[in-house]
Amino acid sequence: MSHSRTEPRPSTRLPLYDATAEAASGVVIDRYSTSFGLASRLLTKDTREHIRNVYALVRVADEVVDGPATEAGLDQDLARTVLDELEADTERAIALGFSVNPVVHAFARTARVTGFG
Repeated sequence: MSHSRTEPRPSTRLPLYDATAEAASGVVIDRYSTSFGLASRLLTKDTREHIRNVYALVRVADEVVDGPATEAGLDQDLARTVLDELEADTERAIALGFSVNPVVHAFARTARVTGFG
């Protein structure tokens, strides 16, 4: 799949979105794993944010596999499709530097900054 992207324009809106996405990942950790959230506070701020971003995406994917997605009525095939879409959105966000899903956006920022794909 080919994606086109223009050069980013100077703005204060992307940093605000980045910060909001980071906060969303923090909420996921705080709500799902108090012990993980507490333990991550022992890390430096930058490391903590990256760990939170990775954990939040893994947590969201886990909810598709064996959590609220099932309770919402998704059968195995539909859950697989949703998980595939999450993966595709994540790969696209890593390539483009943006996702409308704040957790995916935060994860993609971490992937781009740290160099993993």
